[in-house]
Amino acid sequence: MDLLKAMPSSKEAEQAVLGCLLDNGSMEDLIGVLDKNDFYVPSHKNIFVCLSEMYKKDKGIDIITVINYLKARDMLSSVGGASYLVQLKGGVINQSFLSHYAEIVKEKSSKRKLILSAQEMLKEAYEDKNDVKDIIIRAEESMFKITSNKNKDFTTIGECMEIALKNIEKNYLKGGGIVGISTGYKNLDRYTNGLQKSDFIVIAARPSMGKTAFAINIANNIAHEAKVAIFSLEMSEEQLAYRMQASEALLEFSRVNKGSMNDDEWVKLTQASARLAGKNIKINDCGELDINDIKARCKRLKLKQGLDVVIIDYLQQIKLNEKVYLREQEVSKISAALKNMAKELEITVVALSQLSRAPEKRADHRPQLGDLRDSGSIEQDADIIMLLYRDEYYHPDTEEKNISEVIIGKNRNGLVGTTKLAWLAQYQKFVELDGGDKRGIKRTTSNNGKWVN
Repeated sequence: MDLLKAMPSSKEAEQAVLGCLLDNGSMEDLIGVLDKNDFYVPSHKNIFVCLSEMYKKDKGIDIITVINYLKARDMLSSVGGASYLVQLKGGVINQSFLSHYAEIVKEKSSKRKLILSAQEMLKEAYEDKNDVKDIIIRAEESMFKITSNKNKDFTTIGECMEIALKNIEKNYLKGGGIVGISTGYKNLDRYTNGLQKSDFIVIAARPSMGKTAFAINIANNIAHEAKVAIFSLEMSEEQLAYRMQASEALLEFSRVNKGSMNDDEWVKLTQASARLAGKNIKINDCGELDINDIKARCKRLKLKQGLDVVIIDYLQQIKLNEKVYLREQEVSKISAALKNMAKELEITVVALSQLSRAPEKRADHRPQLGDLRDSGSIEQDADIIMLLYRDEYYHPDTEEKNISEVIIGKNRNGLVGTTKLAWLAQYQKFVELDGGDKRGIKRTTSNNGKWVN
């Protein structure tokens, strides 16, 4: 059987679309919805091209002007002649159904593209010249483009206002709370308004400040209402699990790691593990992923199961599958790709980042935006940058024991400033200073200010 003849198409829907356009010239209704390649019948494609050209040239569209436009370009006979155009116009049943006819044409077009994409993948596999990983990534990219809306056009300011008012009203009905997904830390949410779609967030710190623990604490806090993916490029999934179990069970991390627990603690650990098992968290600990691998996996997860938040530990470990001469250029490309991924998939991307040694050389060791390692593009691309600092690390006699500062150094859509959290190192857990957490952590009155269960 001729494969092209078997391709999905709807001649009737294509005729209905063109008939509506010839009847009332409403090309603006289809701009950004259909293009010439969505039409299967060659003559229909040529008619649509001419209609699009006339629209762009601000020429009036009706049966007479279109016949003359085609005749001037020696195309009239190739599209079926004037009689076929009259037939298209006369065949319109319901002008108000134009958008529905266009949906049918687009649906058939998407199926044809899917078939061609599959054919290309088969061809590459048979030729046996490219790596299977590259073939799969290209196939996934192609399929995502087919299923996602790549033809989004301008939105009028009126439509923007309508969408904005609906969102504001929704937030008002919730009591004027945060817009995005709560991080689980109220004071932090006051600055960030929660984790919002399309945001690229960077959590940066010097070593031993707890940035990995902070990220997985946020993941645990949000996973009851959001679907989370964690790319652990440095730490194995088992090591990550130990930290999450210690944090959730409020057991000392070192003892969980060694399995050194009494019967009661084992009960707490198994109960915590059961709670964690029910969370919407997925972990990938492959340390050899490049940025294209990460994007492909996120797209696949988004399409198949849904995805709201991606956490990457850490940014400088991501590889770039192209040759660059400077490390700064490599990190810049990765940073831009992560921001684009957040926008394209409408998810929140949280990337952990290293800082340079500059804070060690200053009298005040608090990190600054300029300390971001390897690239100034991170500061440019990120919507929010959080810098973690513990004074106790540098000054053992400080009064701020077991306290971590979360410095919001950049916030594209909100306030900058500093909020403080308690750092329970033995549990690998961050909690609010005012009241601990719901399972009864409290501040002792001893001089060292240690937090206990």
